Amino acid sequence: NQTTALAVVSVNEIVKPEMYRGKYTLVPTALTEKQIVAIIAPTPKEVILSRPGKGGGRWDYVPGWWIKKKLNFVFGFSHSFEILGERVDGDFITVKGRLIIKDAKTGREIARKDDYGGAEIKYRKGTRNPLDIGNDFKAAQTDSLKRCAVQLGFCMDVYGKVESQEAG
Repeated sequence: NQTTALAVVSVNEIVKPEMYRGKYTLVPTALTEKQIVAIIAPTPKEVILSRPGKGGGRWDYVPGWWIKKKLNFVFGFSHSFEILGERVDGDFITVKGRLIIKDAKTGREIARKDDYGGAEIKYRKGTRNPLDIGNDFKAAQTDSLKRCAVQLGFCMDVYGKVESQEAG
């Protein structure tokens, strides 16, 4: 008999930035203090949307356009996104992507985050003919990009809350 302990941490603790002697990082980094503050800033309430969750309940999310806008603001277009793989399983598309952040002055890569995103295939009413499979792949790619941005620290007040709910 093995007992597994699960630590449930409140979302307020998850999203609270860690600081040491007035700094947001313990090690020297290519990111400026202003960039770090912008990454960990609370997500504006007006861009947090809600949708029905699988298995019931409602889940908050942030639209892809806002994540892209925020990445452009924080990194000045010195970022890119690569699709590492795509997969179709029945009615679902999964995309693995990579967000790469570069130093705006030197062009040197300073961060790389990989994550998966997904989207359901939408069909023409009453058929098994996809409505627009390209849009479904784009939705999965955007979801992957959002997940990569979360790995970097964006929207932790939204997605940290989801992870906290899933753990509880």
